[in-house]
Amino acid sequence: MARQYVICDAEEGDGSARQIWLLEDVTVDVGKGVVTHYITNADQDPNGRVYALRGSLKQYLCSKVQHGEFENAGKNCALVPKTSTTGKCYRTTFGDWKCSMNALGVTEISGQPPPQN
Repeated sequence: MARQYVICDAEEGDGSARQIWLLEDVTVDVGKGVVTHYITNADQDPNGRVYALRGSLKQYLCSKVQHGEFENAGKNCALVPKTSTTGKCYRTTFGDWKCSMNALGVTEISGQPPPQN
């Protein structure tokens, strides 16, 4: 379940249909939930548990395919491999789940094909 919420949180477009974030090969381990007495997100349920996440994923930033002089078909994405990610899951005050994962210090590899799935 947490895997799907991480994907849903991260995959999005920029609103102009020129770029989109996509994920592939997402793995998520969920830690034991803990009750926190402080709020880190405005929509976080103050009485709920926060679950630590760890895992890995491949994140792609893909742009619109260009033709002609600036042809980029099959190499219109940048890949950001995140082999050691951490994050958290929590319930909102509306009872919805929010899960996110991130990694610092990763290198972007440009000129990549889009993910296969």
